[in-house]
Amino acid sequence: MIGLAVVFGIASQALADDGIKWEKILDIPKGQGAPDGVRLDLLGIEIGDRFEDAKAKLERIVADLPDGAYGNIRVHTTRFKLPTGGGSFVETSYPSMIAAQIHRFPEHRTEEINVYMSAPSSGAQVYGILRAISYLDKTVEPKISELLPRLREKFGTDPLTPYNNHGSNSYFYVFDDGAPVKLSDNDILLTGCGYIKPQMAFTERDIEAINRKGNCDIALRVHVDYGLSDDHARTLAFSLFDAARSKANHQADFKFFDDYVNRLRQSGGQGPKL
Repeated sequence: MIGLAVVFGIASQALADDGIKWEKILDIPKGQGAPDGVRLDLLGIEIGDRFEDAKAKLERIVADLPDGAYGNIRVHTTRFKLPTGGGSFVETSYPSMIAAQIHRFPEHRTEEINVYMSAPSSGAQVYGILRAISYLDKTVEPKISELLPRLREKFGTDPLTPYNNHGSNSYFYVFDDGAPVKLSDNDILLTGCGYIKPQMAFTERDIEAINRKGNCDIALRVHVDYGLSDDHARTLAFSLFDAARSKANHQADFKFFDDYVNRLRQSGGQGPKL
């Protein structure tokens, strides 16, 4: 596997300028790995959405904000330098995250939405979504006991709660091979199940560490910081991560980079007359 020099940045354009011609070598269908009847989305943004679709959905959320609320959207890019040998590099980039910051002052809350994208070689598709909400007034803090039944209705299973700190708790909804699974506390805590691995993994070891045991294909982690009481949420963070999709996407992206660089190394023009 080639080594990569990686730089993260922000771009206002949809796609950053590329030094290579992207080829799609993997395109996992939307809904793969989801249990029957379960839609893997947050605010309508789905795992497997294309970059253009996910960005349009975020733009619609911001455009539909009520009077007194406002938001902005930024596209973050990952730029690569692919070493071709002899100290030379080929540069390329892709939009790796779409981020929205939303201020709902009439509702006394702020919100952050991050949508994590794969590279064009694996379909430029969503593999993770993070939504974090902060409530600025105790009178508007939602009750956890009312949130959990709605999550059960949406995702079709009850959560796992491997730990409960004094001031917070996390609820995990875990799916493997298209069905809900009940993992042990150690499996959740030691394998990072439900924690989004943002941006691209950089080495084979990084890629292998994603869903290492193969028992947590998809997970939703809901983290709560307690507010007015241990039944009220001062902050809520929803982290929806398709680990199986992310791992396959990263493997395909690195294969594309390897193959592209190898083709460059084998190419060449006609030498001069001697």
